[in-house]
Amino acid sequence: MGTYIYQPFTLRDGSGAIAVTSDEDRHLRDKILNVLFTAPGERVGNPGFGAGIDRMVFEPLDELILTATEFRIGESLRRELGGEASFGAIELSTPDDGQLLITIEYQRRADLATRILEIAL
Repeated sequence: MGTYIYQPFTLRDGSGAIAVTSDEDRHLRDKILNVLFTAPGERVGNPGFGAGIDRMVFEPLDELILTATEFRIGESLRRELGGEASFGAIELSTPDDGQLLITIEYQRRADLATRILEIAL
């Protein structure tokens, strides 16, 4: 078990401690969030990195956009983190008018336990 820097990188967490963790689940979750919220083209050395879901704030929430975004998220996660995790169902839904709920089911390859990450925008 190693020690990992929080991703995206920060110097301190809410408690004032240096922002490192030895929790492998937390580290993988941070990496997933990093992929989701980084826009393609944002990283100079790796322009294909990221899914850019923060742009969803400005998109209409119709079925075509949701389906295309599910595909973009799945491809980005598999490309960047496929060696560490396998990704199952990725669902986008609109439970309330104007809200977007992203649900990602994944398994760390180390233990194959299923985890679910939910993000509300």
